[in-house]
Amino acid sequence: MSSPPPPMINLTIQVYEGERGRAQDNNPLGKFELSGISPAPRGTGILAVSAAKNKTSGEKITITSDKGRLSEEEMERMVEKAEKYKLEDERNKKKVEAKERA
Repeated sequence: MSSPPPPMINLTIQVYEGERGRAQDNNPLGKFELSGISPAPRGTGILAVSAAKNKTSGEKITITSDKGRLSEEEMERMVEKAEKYKLEDERNKKKVEAKERA
């Protein structure tokens, strides 16, 4: 991920479940924020992320959502929609990739 100038030092990550290529076509599960990101020129690094409950525990954190989860039937419908709109999703993906190269 990269951002136009000025570089982002804070970033909100949204987590979705689903089979479609665009977030708006999937089910939102939650979000979290990364902050204190050091600015760097585009394409020059990899951001490694780790999380802990507090600074001393060292425990791993798992992001879960018991609220708003899809039922088995809803998941099956999402998979069917993904197949139905596969060509449209591919066209959208190519548009985004073309914009990123420009």
